[in-house]
Amino acid sequence: MIEGIHDNESFYTQTVATGSKSTAPTLSGSASSYILADDLRESMQAVGTSSAVYVIAQVAGDRDNYSLTTIGGSTIYIDNITDGTEAGVTDIDMSADSSGNLFATLLQDDNNTLSAISINPSGGASYITTDNYTMVSGTANRTSQCSAATPSGGGMIVRVGHDNLTHQYMHVTSAGWAQQSVTVAAAGVDQFCDIIFDADGKGWFAGGEDNSTGVNVYSSTDNFSTLTAIGGPADIGALNDVKLGLDPTTKQPILALSGATTARMVMYDNTSGVAAWAQLGPDLTVTADDRIGLAIVDTNTFVMSTTNGDNTTITVFYDN
Repeated sequence: MIEGIHDNESFYTQTVATGSKSTAPTLSGSASSYILADDLRESMQAVGTSSAVYVIAQVAGDRDNYSLTTIGGSTIYIDNITDGTEAGVTDIDMSADSSGNLFATLLQDDNNTLSAISINPSGGASYITTDNYTMVSGTANRTSQCSAATPSGGGMIVRVGHDNLTHQYMHVTSAGWAQQSVTVAAAGVDQFCDIIFDADGKGWFAGGEDNSTGVNVYSSTDNFSTLTAIGGPADIGALNDVKLGLDPTTKQPILALSGATTARMVMYDNTSGVAAWAQLGPDLTVTADDRIGLAIVDTNTFVMSTTNGDNTTITVFYDN
């Protein structure tokens, strides 16, 4: 578990023993505190690989810099990925490829300039391409972005949400930014989204496109050059966040959704030939605008973290 503390802009970690259907989950060991972090909502993210868990965050009091902490290990500071003039919040999305290499997209505080970077946990960061991507901004809708490292490495698929209601899927490599496909929404404000690839290279997207309420889900077998629309789950209200995972056995999507003051987890199932979303467990009450977390432990155990006021809830779902 990694929990951000908003009142003093810090975060800490503690191990969660997931238990079983007959044994309740428990916190294990003592909590470990880490460095101060700024703007936890937009500028902090945790990514796990087969060998480590990493937390990236904007440094408190020094928004020009990011920190990367290896849980149980060291912290490095990254001072070369912003433009050096940050007075506001930057928005980062970090992921790992199949080899555990870290990549990220960073939306600068101008809400307009998007950069693609690779990160070495012991050696800092560098740009994948020196070309930044300029988003369309300046109207009533906020720009947004989410990304995932391609399984083969060397680049990312980036979903760019412009504030003119156009959403582009881009492939960024050392050669630059290449458009893969485009979707157009009916409306859009704060369009939260997530992208993930399975072990076979099939990509999945989940996110808000129409006024941040309904969640759209797409799959793609060609790096998002073409999209297959999957009917989304029931509307949960104005989105606070969405997290996407995959069942390791069925390779079907699992969604953790937060909308208005409700959070829920749903699983997609088309094994019977009829596609359907099944809710796992009851709805949870959350604080509006707070983020959520999702961890896929194994094919039968899924963990969602939510926040309500000063309290964080860890909910373990057993699908067996």
